[in-house]
Amino acid sequence: MAGFIACNSLLVAELQEEVDLRIKMTLEEASWIRKMDKKSVRLNTFTISASIWAFANVGGCILGGWLSDVFGRKTLIILSVVPFIISCMLLGFSTSKLMVILSRGIAGLGDGLMYPTLLVYVAEIASKELRSPLSNFVNTSFCFGLIITYVLSIFRSWRFLNWILILPPVLTMLSMLMLPESPYWLAVKNRPEDAKKALSWLRSNEESPEEVKEITEKCSETAKSMKKRLKMTLNVLRSKSFWKPFLLAEPFNILYICSGLSLMNFYIVIIFKESGSSVDKVQASLIVASWRLILSLFASFALLKIPRRPLFLFTTMLTVLSQASLGTFVYFRSSLPESFGWVPLLLVLLIYAGSQLGVAPIIKVKIIMEIMKYFFF
Repeated sequence: MAGFIACNSLLVAELQEEVDLRIKMTLEEASWIRKMDKKSVRLNTFTISASIWAFANVGGCILGGWLSDVFGRKTLIILSVVPFIISCMLLGFSTSKLMVILSRGIAGLGDGLMYPTLLVYVAEIASKELRSPLSNFVNTSFCFGLIITYVLSIFRSWRFLNWILILPPVLTMLSMLMLPESPYWLAVKNRPEDAKKALSWLRSNEESPEEVKEITEKCSETAKSMKKRLKMTLNVLRSKSFWKPFLLAEPFNILYICSGLSLMNFYIVIIFKESGSSVDKVQASLIVASWRLILSLFASFALLKIPRRPLFLFTTMLTVLSQASLGTFVYFRSSLPESFGWVPLLLVLLIYAGSQLGVAPIIKVKIIMEIMKYFFF
């Protein structure tokens, strides 16, 4: 998934310099997609990299939540590979802007199907002691994927890079075929023997009595009538122990989404190009991806050793000041000497330092998990 997001960022920049006039786009065209009339494909206001991907991603998340409950986490992760492969083929053979647009939308759908399901699968197969580190490992893998993609983009064209991006989804499919289904999903489906076998495989026959008991309780809950299960869910939703963390976490989550930190992934190459950075846009993106990998490795240690409240306040302030400084720099860049060309890279590094050391992991892993445990753990 990281490779596809990095590819989006590269495409916005590379399509402006594309030799093939059928798919060459200006910055505005590469950033916006227009409604289509009967005579021609025009460009109007829906973003290729962000909006088209995001709209399809939302649909994938909604559909994926239902499909993962019906068919299982493992099955859906395997099926979600298909949109990525189709997306690569469309983009690789693209001869029009419409084919580029469709490829981004289909990839966004695959991301919406896979990413949330993957997080749930990791949380359900991991022991309680390893849930937080493994959840952070997903972010580490994401950063590693960004690094590989940006390194390849220095030496190869975006079309060649696109064909290389088929490999990670295929490897994901092959890897998932060797892994068991989530024991918790099997327990919810009232398949206790399969659930215990899956848990035994995951723990190398060293599963704890507590986990076996939890699986058994899940199976017994599933055997209850729908009316009783609905009543239990309503009791959870009515309890103060649910609403207190929910009302604390959700505003933080909304503010994080509105901060634009996630959107930076799609436009990181353009950010360096348009901000007047003296460092090459792709090389700067590679430096940022490497920095994010280091931060993700250090984040687990920081979360264990540093108190949450001061860490969250410090990193939030660092992110806010860095974003404000970057915006101010871009606004006044025409009146600044060229010797300040290193400033955009430094500010972006500080933005991600604040985001990945405290803001994102505390909101996503620590706060939201306090709510999710009422339903899944």
